[in-house]
Amino acid sequence: MMMSHWVKSTSTTCKKVFTKGFSQNVNPKKFDVGRTKFQSLNGRDLISFDGYTRDDIYTLLWIAKELKQFQHQSIRMGKRISLIWSNPITKATLANASQNLESSLCCVHEDQLYGSANNYEMLGRSLASAADIIFLDVPSWSQSNVEEFAAGSNRPVVLISSRELSPALVYSELLSFYETYAFLRRLILVYLGPGNNAALNTYFTVVPTIGGHLRYVVDGVIENQTSWEKGLRLASKFNTEMKQFEKVEEAVDRAHAVSTCFHNLPHMHLMLKDVKEMDLDWTFVQSDSHKGLSVSKDLMKASGHSLLNEVISNQSWIFQACVAAHTSDYTPKSQPPRFEGVD
Repeated sequence: MMMSHWVKSTSTTCKKVFTKGFSQNVNPKKFDVGRTKFQSLNGRDLISFDGYTRDDIYTLLWIAKELKQFQHQSIRMGKRISLIWSNPITKATLANASQNLESSLCCVHEDQLYGSANNYEMLGRSLASAADIIFLDVPSWSQSNVEEFAAGSNRPVVLISSRELSPALVYSELLSFYETYAFLRRLILVYLGPGNNAALNTYFTVVPTIGGHLRYVVDGVIENQTSWEKGLRLASKFNTEMKQFEKVEEAVDRAHAVSTCFHNLPHMHLMLKDVKEMDLDWTFVQSDSHKGLSVSKDLMKASGHSLLNEVISNQSWIFQACVAAHTSDYTPKSQPPRFEGVD
């Protein structure tokens, strides 16, 4: 039987030890390989990956994978879900998730908040009085605004996307990568785009934690130095690669996946002829595809490259997993997937 737990948990933060440099030499034996150990996420917020261990991250993916695998066996959660939204795709996928869990959904557009958003802590307290879990899709909010909101709420808060981070969206990408490659450890992910992107800032912390390698080509500078510095420390701790490249063709060489966003940077616009010329066989994702694509139409249609539809579909399963994991004592009944692959 599932037990509800309404006292919000607090997560442990990492000790700050600064590491200089852009990349590290990788020792594949240093990263501990084993079955995922289930971790309770009941009552915790997901507003960043700070304090989230590898097993914490894999636990939610495990639950999402199980819910998707047994999707014809309905799970009645009966939860009250609230959403502050800006992206219609996000609203639609959370509506689907709520329906699958036989839960209610209350949506408020970000623009409808008017002056109430000036006191984020009070807003969090108000919405929590009528919800069991709150999702935030608020690209105009800073991360400090999100933290203030979460501090006021006594219900779990899940951040889909803010101005600086997008943990729930990145979770959807990770699930799609695993379904494509059957592993996440040693996955080589390349980011192409501006240096002020929420997905990039999220990659800095989550990719090294799961033992993946991150390469990036950015236009301008990395604006969120805090996330970048955390990424360097984590890459050093887990002995993974985190490296900046100057040229796109060098960054994507032998990579598994490419992440981009909507931008007006011609030299980072991906086209099918580039893939053929470089004999590449990677997949790509784009976190804000509703704004427009940064890949050519022929590449979108090319078989085996785009994971855009898979990521959007997996948003619903990630959202369902968030409701199950963060508001109840849900425990997976299936065997833990081998997210780290098999050595």
